[in-house]
Formats: sequence, C-alpha cells, structure tokens
Amino acid sequence: MKPATPVLTKMLLGLASIAAVTIARADAPEDCAQLQDLPKTIAACTTYIDSGQGDTHDRSVAHFHRGTALGIGGQLDQALPDLDKAIELDPNWSPPYSNRARAYVGKNEPARAIPDYDKFLTLHPDDANGYVNRAMAYIKLRDQDHALADLEKAVSINPAHALATFNAGLIYEDRDDKPKAEAAYRKALALVPGNQSIIDSLKRIGVEP
Repeated sequence: MKPATPVLTKMLLGLASIAAVTIARADAPEDCAQLQDLPKTIAACTTYIDSGQGDTHDRSVAHFHRGTALGIGGQLDQALPDLDKAIELDPNWSPPYSNRARAYVGKNEPARAIPDYDKFLTLHPDDANGYVNRAMAYIKLRDQDHALADLEKAVSINPAHALATFNAGLIYEDRDDKPKAEAAYRKALALVPGNQSIIDSLKRIGVEP
C-alpha cells in the first residue's frame, strides 16, 4: 500500500466538510436548533438542558445541538462532552456519532473517529456521505485501501456523488493509476461541469479536460 502524500491528504480533506450538521427536531426551544447565531444556540440549549425538561431523546438532541454549535465555533474540546452525553442518552440515535467523529478528525485524532463512523454506518448502511466522511478519516490515517473502498461504496450507492468520485480519482492518481484517475476525474467533471479543482487534476495527469 502506498501511503498518502501530504498533498493528497490536504486535497481530500479540503473537500470534506468537518462541520456538516444533521438537524433533528426536539421538544426544545427553537433557538436550540438553529445555527445562524451560535451563541444564541448554545445559550438556548443550555437553558433547556439545565431546566431538566423533556424526555431522554429530547435531552440528547439538546446536547447534540449545543455540541454541534460548539464544534462549528471551533471549540472541539468543549463540544465532545455534549456529543458524548447525547450518545449516552440515546445510543441508537445516529447524528451524534457522525458529528463526534468529525470533531475527532478536526482534532487530528482520526483513529478515534473510525468507530463512530462504523456505528453511524451500521445504523445507516446506505448513507453515501457517511462512507465519504469515513474515507476522510482513513486518509488521515494513511490507509488508502480502506479509504478507496469507502469512496467506491459511496459511488455504488450514489453514482452522482461527485465528491466521492473525485476523491477516488485522487487516490488512483497517487497510486500512479492514470487510466482510473482520468476516468474518475472525467466522471466527476461531468457531474460538476466547470469545477476548477477537477480541471486542474486532469491537467496534472497530462490530459485535457
């Protein structure tokens, strides 16, 4: 297995949103679920959590939203306890696993992210984005084999997934498999016409877009 180069790792991670969020409804103040004003979100969720209201799932959702807001704000160490609590309260609810994994990747602890992505994908085995996100963690671990398997799985679920297709092309390119890299890049470009990153990648392997 050829380890990922720093450039490949940077490019792959630059195309993945670590702060992507899954929103869920709960019997909590509306401000606890919005993400336009992060301090308002954190304050509203804190008020709800401290009130002791709601059932177990509602409290899990409130911790999830507060942890997500903290994570988006860059406070990953503060976000993790809330995401831990959300999982403790409702271990069969999937969004906290995904966002906790993203927090671990953001903290450059990708090995800790893998089990959370595994759990998320156990609950959602047909979620293409979940496979792409786990691939990002594998790339940080320099595990191209597992990363490529996840990207190919994502494409098999959603053939129009341009990000998975392009990232697979990056791995093929890094492995000096020009035919597969070109095929992946061309497919990605057909899905996202005019995308400069894909055009540059085709030129980099010596072919015209």
